[in-house]
Amino acid sequence: MALEMRSLDGVEEIDFFVQGKTSGAENPVDDSNCLPDFPLADQRGKGVMPTYGPVDIRFTFCVDPTGIPQGAIDYFNAKATFTLANGDELYAEGEGTVIINNPDANPKAFFKDKFYFTGAKVDGEMKPASGFFMTDSKVFNIFTPREFTRHKLTGELKIGE
Repeated sequence: MALEMRSLDGVEEIDFFVQGKTSGAENPVDDSNCLPDFPLADQRGKGVMPTYGPVDIRFTFCVDPTGIPQGAIDYFNAKATFTLANGDELYAEGEGTVIINNPDANPKAFFKDKFYFTGAKVDGEMKPASGFFMTDSKVFNIFTPREFTRHKLTGELKIGE
């Protein structure tokens, strides 16, 4: 089935906001899948999947800050959880690179990366899931307390096959 997600107000892009910034002393989260000095980012948003209805989406990923001076930030061990209104969940994983634009531009960064669905929880039971989604994402106000990412997510999804 074709997969498309929209914001709650019907716009093609979904805004995601960093929750408590990143891992560290001021925000203790489990960043054990990240390398030392590579923070874990935790982003959350709400949207609509036309086939499934309202969805809460959470992305967590490790950030490699060493590429910032060169204008590219790699992220890895990325996990996405989509929680549907009925409590069912979809899981996906991916990695990619955020490209930093001209520092005077806004959005200041963007990325277009592929995530793969790895499973689903339907009626409390784990099911296989396959397919992918592409990000078409822009990062606004990067490196500020008002940072947010606007994602357009499209792809394909099969559950139970």
